[in-house]
Amino acid sequence: MRTRSVDSKMDPDCMFTPSNTVGRARRPVVACLLAGAAAIALAQGANAQDAEIDQDRETAATTSEFLGVDPGVLALLDGVTLSAPTGPVLTVDGPHSLTLSGTIQGLDATSSIGVLVDTDLAGPSGITLDGSIILNGPDGFELDLGLEGTNTGILIEGDAAFVGDLTLGDTASINIFGAGSTGILINSPFEGDIAIDGDITMFGNRASAFTLNGPLTGDLSILGSLTSTNPDGAGALINGPISGAFVFEGVIQAGETITFDDDGNTIDAVPGIAAIQVTESIGAGVLLQGVGVEFTEDGDGDDSTTLRDSVISTNGGTTAVSIVNQSEGSDLTIGLVDGLDYGFVHRGNIDIDSDSAGLSSVGVDVSGFSATARTILEGGIHFDTGILAVNVVDADATGVRVGNFASVPELLNRGTILAEVGVSTTTDDDGNTVFGPGGDAIAVLVDENGSLTSIVNTNAILAGAGNANTDAIGILDRSGTLNSIRNEGTILVDRSNPDDLDVTGLTAAIDVSANTSGVTLFNSGTIAGDILLGSGDDTVTFEDGILAGNIDFGLGANSFNLNGASEFTGSISHGGTLDLFVSGADLELGLDQDLNVTSARFENGSTISIFVDPQNAVQGQFIASDTVFIAGDTQIDPDVTSFVFEETTYEFLTSGGLTVDTVDLDSLLTEAPFIYQTQLGYSGDASNNLALTIRPKTADELALDPNATILYEHFLDTALDPNDQIENALTGLTTRDATNDAFTSLVGDASSASMDLAAIISDVQQSRLRDNLAGFIRRSGRDQAFWAQQVATYANANSSSEDEWNASYLSVGVAVGADLFADENFAWGVQGGFLLSGVNRDRGFGDELSVFSPFVGAYAMLNNGGLYGGINATATYHNLDRERVVAVGATALEAVSDTTAWQFEGTVTAGYQLTAGKFTLRPEVGVSGTSYSEGGYEEDGAVSANLRVGSRSMSRVDGFASITAGYDFTWSEGEVPTILRPELFAQYQTLLIGGDPGTVQLGFLATDTTTTFAIDEIGDSVKAAGVAFHLFGQGTAAAMRYTYRERDFFNSHEASLNFRLSF
Repeated sequence: MRTRSVDSKMDPDCMFTPSNTVGRARRPVVACLLAGAAAIALAQGANAQDAEIDQDRETAATTSEFLGVDPGVLALLDGVTLSAPTGPVLTVDGPHSLTLSGTIQGLDATSSIGVLVDTDLAGPSGITLDGSIILNGPDGFELDLGLEGTNTGILIEGDAAFVGDLTLGDTASINIFGAGSTGILINSPFEGDIAIDGDITMFGNRASAFTLNGPLTGDLSILGSLTSTNPDGAGALINGPISGAFVFEGVIQAGETITFDDDGNTIDAVPGIAAIQVTESIGAGVLLQGVGVEFTEDGDGDDSTTLRDSVISTNGGTTAVSIVNQSEGSDLTIGLVDGLDYGFVHRGNIDIDSDSAGLSSVGVDVSGFSATARTILEGGIHFDTGILAVNVVDADATGVRVGNFASVPELLNRGTILAEVGVSTTTDDDGNTVFGPGGDAIAVLVDENGSLTSIVNTNAILAGAGNANTDAIGILDRSGTLNSIRNEGTILVDRSNPDDLDVTGLTAAIDVSANTSGVTLFNSGTIAGDILLGSGDDTVTFEDGILAGNIDFGLGANSFNLNGASEFTGSISHGGTLDLFVSGADLELGLDQDLNVTSARFENGSTISIFVDPQNAVQGQFIASDTVFIAGDTQIDPDVTSFVFEETTYEFLTSGGLTVDTVDLDSLLTEAPFIYQTQLGYSGDASNNLALTIRPKTADELALDPNATILYEHFLDTALDPNDQIENALTGLTTRDATNDAFTSLVGDASSASMDLAAIISDVQQSRLRDNLAGFIRRSGRDQAFWAQQVATYANANSSSEDEWNASYLSVGVAVGADLFADENFAWGVQGGFLLSGVNRDRGFGDELSVFSPFVGAYAMLNNGGLYGGINATATYHNLDRERVVAVGATALEAVSDTTAWQFEGTVTAGYQLTAGKFTLRPEVGVSGTSYSEGGYEEDGAVSANLRVGSRSMSRVDGFASITAGYDFTWSEGEVPTILRPELFAQYQTLLIGGDPGTVQLGFLATDTTTTFAIDEIGDSVKAAGVAFHLFGQGTAAAMRYTYRERDFFNSHEASLNFRLSF
């Protein structure tokens, strides 16, 4: 140990200098001399100097041991450990300050204290911890966490006040073991500021990282990390009043998560007391710090400081923040946060998880003790970008609760409040899934004796409940004090219903049914869920707002205003009176929903959307007991959700007196389904009601394309209802083009696409025979040879019918064969190979055909002088896979199918080769015949829109004539020179016999009936031209060929490479 000398201070009244004698009563000389002598003697005897502990020590210490009785600073140097077997390790027993950079370690399992400050002995002082305090018992952290004790990291106690600051730097750490232990415990009055920027970690049941029991005159700020994740623990307990502010900008973890025993069995989570619990007043509010909507800088003008979002994470359903008055006779008051209008401000992140089933939780809980001991949050609660998420399983989840005897003037939410309940699943002995009970989810709750006057939401209030008999509520006021709600964001409630039971629980976005004085609700955002109002005179105004849910206005004289781009979908009920004003907004009469009002007025381009379900005989109803006025610019939008096969009339508006400001009622109709003929008319004796008459249009009225018309007539004749998706989508189409596209997609493949591919194969066989003949004519002598060919064809096609569509074709293949010669002028051979082909029909939705086509064949060639001829015969097997999209509006389903086909192809050709020097000319004529037969198939994947498609076949014989001109270049000399021959050729082909692709039978798979569709024409004539390059050598030959073909509705580009090798 060593000490540093410091300057002693002399009483200024005993200093005899000219400057201090004027205007001051001096003490007697003798008294000053005696006082000076005594001070010198005391200083020398007590060694009154700052001191350092620079060596490890294993016995308890006191500050007076180093500093005596006079003020001074004791420093525990970095790297030095001060430990004790029991009791306090270091005791402050004089007016001494501590600077602790080393380690303080207590070795007793139950009764260690790191630093003890006895305020009755200590004077003004301060504590700065940059090192660590470890109280972990003799065996480290291996002891029972339930072992009771009083281990405390820093304990400040006594009747006198602690005067000074307590600071934990960002390198400081306190690690404490033991049940009932505390990281920092302040039992005495405290005058100064407390700043915690380090980490406090607790290991033990009922352990608290920070506890304030005495009054604090100053500010409390927590920027570091507090961890107490054992049962019944807490992060920070504020049981003493704070004159200043409580600012939290750190991380708190509390509550025990699921654990496992030595056998691997699950041990359920256990909740803690709270992450933060406040039981006394705080003068300058509670701030959970972070980046706010406007608060994006630290405020000191130095951009180098980065704001940190505070984080509270709890397990076992532990409450994040509890502000609760626990004493009778006085109010707990949370004052305004400095510079803000609210007593509680949240800018960080709060995440609460129950982990185990059956543990209910409240995120932020505010409650009083009694009517005379309330909890008051001045200004209210402000979620300034703050996020609160409460997630539990099979229990109740509450986001923010204003409990009994709590007074909160306003809740301003610019962040997110989420309460969500999950449902557990187990498996019974029979292997069936058993669902848990779920629980109620309430985002904002006001208890019966609580008070919350106003809610303003600009971001998100969300609640999700589990099971059919539980409640999902966004805002629930049981007190009747909430009289103003303004929503500019989203209030959304939802539920899971895994058992698919009838829903008996509430699904309410807002429930203020307890209110008797009247509620003003303004909505310019989105609300999903019901609204339940009370018995007062309520006013609901939507300004570009959306509501998907029902409104119950309760009793009273109520008004409902829908303005601008507002949309309302749901039913309206009331027990008093209700005046409805719709100005430029959209009012939706949902299926099986009644809108009951006293009077109504529609103007400024408003829309009334009517939903009708003919198949289930349900519709929306607008019922007014008094007058209804409909301006001439109002639009009535009929939405028919299922198909109707006969004329039907639906009365949708009844009133005590109806005025429509136009003579032409049909002029009000808009977005009517194109597939129906719709009319609007009066009904009732006094023309006080409106009715909609609907009938399906005839095929002539629809004027669709031919194939779409055929299917529509089949659709009406069979009275077949496609599945709900397709049916609803068909009735929602409002234009001829959309309806035509829908029925065209329903038609399926009545095209000639597969036959076009058969024609491509016929063309490829002709090209192959032409190349083989060219080589055969040029060769001399008897030889045998193998040959191989690669070929690719790309084609475009246009529909030959009035159903306009385009298609692209791609076919690639390989063929191999062998020439067997009988003599120099005759050869025959065999061949085989395959083609892979694909067709994509461009109809605005997916329609694809994929074909695998293996083939075998034989051929023969004859050459006598200049005269030559050839014959080719092949048999091809096709495996066809079809994929098409049934596209009706925004609804799309994929139908798939597969089938097979056979094709037999034969070609006979004859020609004469004229030679003049190196120039050759070959005129040629021939005949080709094709027979194609494809089996029927049934589709899968598009539910009741699947089709049964019949077989199709085609036979045709074509004649052709061609001319080929070439010139021989000697590539290399030799006994048998190598010759390169470029050629140009042209061909004309025309139909001789057959060629009609015929028809195909199509019908919905769900019925036995079909209807006939004409297959697109293939085209009678073909014009072809191209270029080829032949290479003739000794024992080898090669050919490259490009051919362009053009037939009616179809053109193609073919490229091939043929290589021959003698053996």
